[in-house]
Amino acid sequence: MDDVLTPDEVADILKIPKSTLYSWRHHRSGPKAVRVGRHLRYRRQDLEAYLDGLEERGSTAGRVITAPER
Repeated sequence: MDDVLTPDEVADILKIPKSTLYSWRHHRSGPKAVRVGRHLRYRRQDLEAYLDGLEERGSTAGRVITAPER
């Protein structure tokens, strides 16, 4: 199925660390994902919708902002 992506594939497409993708999921700010058994998967159309939404809202949407380290 070409329309279902693994977290590794999504991270590679977005050019981000997989840990960032998991952090977004934890904060409910990233692309929609589904569980298939114990595996996390992303539908290509959900990823595209997420990216389209970022364009509409501006480039900072979806980022998890943390306090600077001291």
